[in-house]
Amino acid sequence: MIRNEDKVQYNMRIILVFITCLCIKVRAFSSGPIDTQATPETKHLYNNLLALTRNTQTILFGHHHDTLTGAGGGRNPYRTTNHNGTKGWTFTSHQVHIKSPDDLSDVKSVTGEYPAVIGFDIGHLDNLDRARYLIRRAANRGLIITISWHQSNPISDSPSAYVSDDHTGVDIHRAIHQILPHGNSTLHSKFTVALDKVAAFIISLKDSSGHTIPVIFRPYHEMNGAWFWWGTNSKTGNTPYDYKMLFQFVVKYLKNTKQVHNIIYAYSPGKSLHDYLKFYPGDSHIDLLGLDFYFTRPFDPPLTEFQKLVNVLTDVGHNRNKIAALTEVGMKNSGIDSHPNFWSDHVLVSLKNGNGTTQLCYMLTWANRCSSNSCDVQVPYQGHPASSNFFNHFYKDPLIRFGNFTNHTGPSLSQIVG
Repeated sequence: MIRNEDKVQYNMRIILVFITCLCIKVRAFSSGPIDTQATPETKHLYNNLLALTRNTQTILFGHHHDTLTGAGGGRNPYRTTNHNGTKGWTFTSHQVHIKSPDDLSDVKSVTGEYPAVIGFDIGHLDNLDRARYLIRRAANRGLIITISWHQSNPISDSPSAYVSDDHTGVDIHRAIHQILPHGNSTLHSKFTVALDKVAAFIISLKDSSGHTIPVIFRPYHEMNGAWFWWGTNSKTGNTPYDYKMLFQFVVKYLKNTKQVHNIIYAYSPGKSLHDYLKFYPGDSHIDLLGLDFYFTRPFDPPLTEFQKLVNVLTDVGHNRNKIAALTEVGMKNSGIDSHPNFWSDHVLVSLKNGNGTTQLCYMLTWANRCSSNSCDVQVPYQGHPASSNFFNHFYKDPLIRFGNFTNHTGPSLSQIVG
């Protein structure tokens, strides 16, 4: 009997031939990740993502919290909820304790595969054991890991990153400036304590063989919007200069002070045709250029706007020799419930018909999650009205690749992460 480990190693050798061919095209002008001391696994992931960005025939599909939360019906020992007949599920800390398998996945329930990219969020910097457990299992499957950080407001101690949820009454004006070295010394010390926790967590990520797991780290995203404390609105008063200094400080602190060397750093503003680089921290602080784009309802914004913004992203990525990705994409308010063809007639059609819009290494959509009061569904689960179209017209399209890296059959994606 062939052991699973042997199968993975065999698959890694096969797919390496394909990846090596792709990398030849970019090796001549690839300078590697911004961290010159990056781990071998991180350099390997970086080079492969850059190669996939240049390869117009392949875009990986990703799903945030794919094995953490879902809407496709759960079972013990998962925590389950029911909202108007939609049965949500959540992987719990108790399951970490009992070393439970994390086999539930809404994407897998429809396609038979996990997504190629899986996202997690470190939020309040609590319950990190659960995130570590699921990241390790995802990495063992060969999936690519991306981490976002909806950091609690360090000025007001509001538990939410959203300005609208901050009911403390504390003045958060120029929040970014206050937590940087030349701001408020007490708040800066508090901020570095949080960064210490981030560093310890990311350094701790190891696969079952003890190898470092490289991650795409995407902090302080959608900075050109008004909803986060690090964003730009009259209440926060942050400036583009403030944001650049914040991102540069975080990179230098993690990389130089804390010696974290398994990070690919991502920049991902929200949709805007006018200010993509307005908050850009600089080429020496960014590995991956991203874009977060959500449709409010079917065909709103129009598909042409989506294509234009993806063109901006891919053009900037090409000109600056950076990895490019749709770091978030989807339709708000569970729009696929009423428009089941969304992934084929909004996303796939736009990317295939655009000029250069397939020069992306991956796209990632947000989590499926339910409570007893509401559900938010971005991808269909088995039995969902959109599941048939998603399987037949999105999943089966040769442009889109999932966790097996090739559709239907083919090698594991584990070679991507070292």
